[in-house]
Amino acid sequence: MQPTYMRAKRWDAAMHGVTRRPGRPKLGRNFGLLWSGSAISLVGTVSTAVAVPLVALMLTGSAFDAGLAGFAATLPRLVMHIPAGFIADRIDRRTVLTVSQFGRFTVATALGFALLSGKCTIQWLIVGVVLEGSFAVFSEIAEISVVSQVVRREDLNEASARNEGRNFMATLSGRPLGGALTALGGGFPFFAAAGASLVSASLFLRLGRRDPLVPLQLRDRIVGFRRQARVGFEVLRQDPLLRRTAAICALTNFLFQVVTLDMIVMAEQDDVSPALVGVLLAASGVGGLFGASLVPRLLARLGQPGKAVNACVAAWCVALWVFALAHHPVGWLVAWAAVGFTGSQMSVLRGSHQATVVRPEWMGVVGGFNQFLTQGAVVPLAHIFGGSAIETFGPTTIAVTTAVVVSALWVLQRARGWHTLTWNDEHLHKPGQAPLCPEDTDVNMGECPRSGSALSLPSSLERVPS
Repeated sequence: MQPTYMRAKRWDAAMHGVTRRPGRPKLGRNFGLLWSGSAISLVGTVSTAVAVPLVALMLTGSAFDAGLAGFAATLPRLVMHIPAGFIADRIDRRTVLTVSQFGRFTVATALGFALLSGKCTIQWLIVGVVLEGSFAVFSEIAEISVVSQVVRREDLNEASARNEGRNFMATLSGRPLGGALTALGGGFPFFAAAGASLVSASLFLRLGRRDPLVPLQLRDRIVGFRRQARVGFEVLRQDPLLRRTAAICALTNFLFQVVTLDMIVMAEQDDVSPALVGVLLAASGVGGLFGASLVPRLLARLGQPGKAVNACVAAWCVALWVFALAHHPVGWLVAWAAVGFTGSQMSVLRGSHQATVVRPEWMGVVGGFNQFLTQGAVVPLAHIFGGSAIETFGPTTIAVTTAVVVSALWVLQRARGWHTLTWNDEHLHKPGQAPLCPEDTDVNMGECPRSGSALSLPSSLERVPS
């Protein structure tokens, strides 16, 4: 009879459709479907995000309405991440993905026809973008939760890197597409988003058809929303790498949103052409796309997580000082490309570790909390704060201030010893070891599956130490 670990490896390979080969890993059919569907959907999301304020201006001619519509498009990311994680942990995630995309298709199609017929008002536009954004958040959290179920643990860095590259590619293609389609008519960006959602839904329907994507045990299902939300927070709080990277990303993402607005204001003051401003904004996407292709090798070279986090913060510090002191588009271009390049390293490190150590049944709410803290809660606030701060103190002062804040962050994380964190740290969760169920929940610790990414019981058993 074959040893258990050999049967587990064969079962895991058959489940994921993966055959090992030297060089770049093959991540399998399920990951390909998930990646393709998410990429197509994300292009539609980015294009409509560009179109919404432009369409609002076309409807009313009011800058206030344009800003209000843009804020409405970001509002679901402020309030829906945690509820979306709760749902993703209770319903088969394939269902969440497909229903979310069909919901986006319905809303985007209705908005497109309303705009094309001239019957859409600013109120209906705001309601529509809030609904579409809510469906997009549900799809995003479900997608984050599924990755660890369709990819082997040893391939999670590669999978996270490809997902990060997908995000940058969608940004680079979606922004010009949204502007071009809006020039043809206000309804066309929404028709394109509807088509993208329909294609994505068809791909998600084929995702792991024979295998439920983490059906919850009965005892897990009866845990209430507030208690499960507390579990998600406790998971982030318990793991030092997740906790520290969440704090760093929350602060830096806030600052980068301010710097983006600051760069636009400085470019306008220097009479930089709108075309060049577009190139400057795209630089972070190009840098991030290039960085995502090198992430697995760079993280392997850095080795320990503390060194990787320290290198990212130091690189951001240098980039923001270049931006603050350059006062020239070439310097801004280099700095912004470096920000995107470094951001891809941090995102992959954080995402792959989260997918590795968090038990699949809780991945939705943990991912929701992480996205809320690092993006949903900071981006709208940065838009509000950034404009008033730049207006009050001037763009040069704000540029220097952001560089000083990131420099202080680098000094702080060195002083606190964050740069010394190693994979062998006793407080760092490891696959197959620390169960991530807080003791104050009603979930019996004995019933908690071991942590780690797995679609199958055999592949989980393979990683649990005897």
